[in-house]
Amino acid sequence: MLCLLQAGEGFEKGKYVDLSHTRVLGVRAAVLTVRPPQGGRDGERALREVLERLSELRPRRVVYSRDFPFTRRCAGAGFPPAGADLHSALAAKAAIAAAGERGGAVYVYAARLSPRVLAHLDELRHAFRHILADVGGGEGLLDRFARRHGVSVIARPAPERVQTATAAVFYDEPDREVLLSRTCVAIVPKRLWLEKIRCGFAVSGLTVRLDRRKWPTLPELFPPEPLFSAAFEAGTLLSGDVFIDRVALMEREMQACIDKCGEQLYNMCSYEQASRL
Repeated sequence: MLCLLQAGEGFEKGKYVDLSHTRVLGVRAAVLTVRPPQGGRDGERALREVLERLSELRPRRVVYSRDFPFTRRCAGAGFPPAGADLHSALAAKAAIAAAGERGGAVYVYAARLSPRVLAHLDELRHAFRHILADVGGGEGLLDRFARRHGVSVIARPAPERVQTATAAVFYDEPDREVLLSRTCVAIVPKRLWLEKIRCGFAVSGLTVRLDRRKWPTLPELFPPEPLFSAAFEAGTLLSGDVFIDRVALMEREMQACIDKCGEQLYNMCSYEQASRL
């Protein structure tokens, strides 16, 4: 279950928390609205009720609004803010946007040929002439995919062929060091994987927007990235519903600096509503 926590006004005397339900990007969500604390005892009572409600709901993902007064204490009580994994969900789109000119080769690494990887290969074939598929198993599926679409799919490519890729997409941590060219851009969900990846650049941020013809404006006070992730996971939001406006890159040599800043900086993405474009 998805749970949104926010501050609100208009509470009756003696009431601190209100529970309602809504849908965000097609995902059913519980909404906990808390009255901003007016004093020490008042705040402790509100916090206690919020934690009791969270314990009853047992949400899988918790998303806090930017004005929620108890984020740190709720997270410390075992309800951390939901993360976002847009680098995986939008890996194919990010690779196409980062590569710039169409054509050339894209390197794909995955432990197995999952439906998600296969769907992303279908996106990548429109932008790249060659797909270098370093994928565990699924050789028969790859052969049928190549024959059906008339695209060059090279399974288990040789190291020298891997270095011809202009973009690389990683769905799992490599089981060995992967050597790419100094101009190659890598899309990697977890920055720690970069310890095994030698490349020129890595995608560090995405500016994305929704297809406004299909989806309404998201709640402004909530970070959109975990909402996107919840919808991708639920299957209510599809890759085609999202557009990438900008890809931020970092040089591979900057990883040491990023290590000091932490995981959150690497996974940081920004959202820009279509109405503002």
